[in-house]
Amino acid sequence: MLFPGYIAFSSALRLYGLIEYEPFTIFVATPRKSGEKEIGEYTIKAVALGEKATGMTLKNGIYTSTLAKTFFDCFYKPGYCGSYSKVTKALYEAEKIDWDEFLSYFKRFASDSLCQRTGYILELVKNLGVNVPEDVIEYLRSRVKTWTKLVPTLPSRGRGIREWKLIDNFGKERILGWAYG
Repeated sequence: MLFPGYIAFSSALRLYGLIEYEPFTIFVATPRKSGEKEIGEYTIKAVALGEKATGMTLKNGIYTSTLAKTFFDCFYKPGYCGSYSKVTKALYEAEKIDWDEFLSYFKRFASDSLCQRTGYILELVKNLGVNVPEDVIEYLRSRVKTWTKLVPTLPSRGRGIREWKLIDNFGKERILGWAYG
């Protein structure tokens, strides 16, 4: 076995038919250490998640994160999913998400700031018609403590979202750009 784990992030979104392009990097969530291996034109990238490397299913004979876990992982490490824009479009196109399972990962593993970022973005897609249960939004809102940035590595310039104590330093237009054509 190359890397113990399961297909995750944008690779899982592709297996669920939620992104159109075929990524040349295949992401594997693993409880062990990160690594990378080139196989032909593909790069297999193992992403260490430690105890968070859970929530998989056998899909088409391939160990893959469940849809709910895929979305948790994408919020946890959005860089491996292409960006918040890709995540929000996939959420919009997903037909059925197990929101109880999704929320269980936030209760077990998420920091307050991850809950704030996720809650803000889920509220944006809910306004576009995605059926996000109110109890999911309320739980994430209950974790709001101190101000945080949507993208921790970007400067603190952006719009302050008081309700979420969040600085949107990425931009609603970029997050939902696909929805506006």
